[in-house]
Amino acid sequence: MSLESTAKHEPLTTEEEYFHRLNVELLDQMRKRAALEKERLQLAEVSHVKDQAILDALARVGFNRGNAMLLHLVPLIEVAWIDGAVSRAERDRIVELARSRGIEEGTAADQQLSTWLDQRPSEEVFRTAVHALRAVLEGLPPSQNGAGASSLLQSCADIAAASGGLFGLTTPVSDAERKLLVDLARQLALDHPIAARQLVDDIQMPRS
Repeated sequence: MSLESTAKHEPLTTEEEYFHRLNVELLDQMRKRAALEKERLQLAEVSHVKDQAILDALARVGFNRGNAMLLHLVPLIEVAWIDGAVSRAERDRIVELARSRGIEEGTAADQQLSTWLDQRPSEEVFRTAVHALRAVLEGLPPSQNGAGASSLLQSCADIAAASGGLFGLTTPVSDAERKLLVDLARQLALDHPIAARQLVDDIQMPRS
């Protein structure tokens, strides 16, 4: 047996073991970083969010390339939950809007949507989604910014009115829903009170 073949089977020294283990750990970290970077790029592509800090926040609350299409539906889900439960009419309307946005039945996004309609998402999910939507709207030209915010708020108002008043005796949109709509308008208008007021004025909310 040659000296070379014998050397191949000699046990590693403590120092060699240390550096071998270090190399393995470094390679593993590099692979994880590469995978994370790929996931962030895909999340950015689907969500249209460019800010790295916001992308990280979205990932922390469970958003990924598979369910990022739900981002624009999260404020609607928050409105549906504001009275403590999602009604059948609200659920059906949100699912209808999801289908119109290309979210097909049985997909990862659809499964996440069903979970959020069955179990109320955390406040962190709601806050992070609105923050991300703000960033998306900020990146649009001024003419599209206001139109995008108004369209989103109108969809929220439609969800608020979906269940309707009780036997026509109550207001279709509750006080809690109205308050949330105003708060969403303020956030989407970048905390500008005049712009927020204009957004609220632009949406049509049924009254008794």
